[in-house]
Amino acid sequence: MEEKENKLICSDGEVQRLLYSHKAFIIRPIEPQPSTENRDGAQLLFLCPYKAGSQWWIAETICLAAKSNSKKSELFCYRADKALVPNEKVRFELPNKKGLLPASKCPFSASRLLIEVNKAKQNRIKDWLVEIREKKSGIDSHTWNLFIDSIKEDWQIFNTDLPFDKNPWVWILDVCVMGKSEQRVARGSNRP
Repeated sequence: MEEKENKLICSDGEVQRLLYSHKAFIIRPIEPQPSTENRDGAQLLFLCPYKAGSQWWIAETICLAAKSNSKKSELFCYRADKALVPNEKVRFELPNKKGLLPASKCPFSASRLLIEVNKAKQNRIKDWLVEIREKKSGIDSHTWNLFIDSIKEDWQIFNTDLPFDKNPWVWILDVCVMGKSEQRVARGSNRP
C-alpha cells in the first residue's frame, strides 16, 4: 500500500474500538449530503469511496516519544491509549504547543492499524442508532447512553459543519482489523 493512498483519519474513540475488537464500525458523512432526488440506495453506493475489500491505514493523534538519526527507530505514543509516556526515561519532542501531532498530520510510519472494509451502507445516523438499539434490546439505558455519547463525541470531532442533531446521511463502514503493530510502539518497526 502506498503512503498517500487510503488514509483514514480516526478519532480516539474509533481507534479504541479498532484496537479492542477484530470487527468494528466507522461512521463518515456522505458528502455532499444527498438531496431528495438522489436518495436511491444504489446510486449512493455507487458514489461510496469506501468499497468492500478496500484497505485503509489509520491515522490517529500521536506524540513522537523519541527520535534517533534513523526514522526506523522512532517511538510513537498514541493519545487513544490514554498513556502518552511509555516510560520515564523517554524524552518527548513536542511537534506543537500541546505536544501532540493531530491525526491529520500522522505520518504513514506511525500508523499501527490497517483495516479492510467488509461492507458500506448508507443511512441517516439516528435511524442507524435506532436499528442498533432494536437489535441490542438487552443493553441497559446507562450503557446505551454512554454508547450514544461516544458516537456524538466522535462525530463532533471531525464534523463541525454537519451537526449530529440534523440527522445527516452517513456511510456506516463495517470493518475488520487486518493488522495491528503493538511492536512498533515498543521498537519502531515496520508498518502493520
